Amino acid sequence: MALLILSCYGLTAIAALGFGITYLLTPTFMPYHAQALGLGWDELPANLQVLILALLRVAGGGLCAASVAVLALLIGPFRQGQRWAYQAVPIICLLVVVPTFRAVWSVQQQTMASPPLGLVGLCLGLILLGAGLSWGRGIAQ
Repeated sequence: MALLILSCYGLTAIAALGFGITYLLTPTFMPYHAQALGLGWDELPANLQVLILALLRVAGGGLCAASVAVLALLIGPFRQGQRWAYQAVPIICLLVVVPTFRAVWSVQQQTMASPPLGLVGLCLGLILLGAGLSWGRGIAQ
């Protein structure tokens, strides 16, 4: 059971870290951003390119920071069964994934884009599963 709970949160953190690194390093926006706008990167004015890259860097930095925090908690206090850690981990995860899901869902609903809604939904499901399995007890118990 403990391994399943750790896996739920760990997989979510690793997925978010992957997106974060991608957003930090990309020289342009993602293909689904182009679909949403109906424009290619080179068709955007330079000042809009700067703004979009700045927003991607902020999102990427936030995803990386939250992911590293969750992984550190999982490796230490969470595995040790410290109650505060298995309350903090799902809260941190939900604070990142719920707004991300809402934003990605909005883009999918309001544009012709195909953002990674399935992956974000899977992460949300993993968080809820992990929280449900660890509810009210320590991981080490």
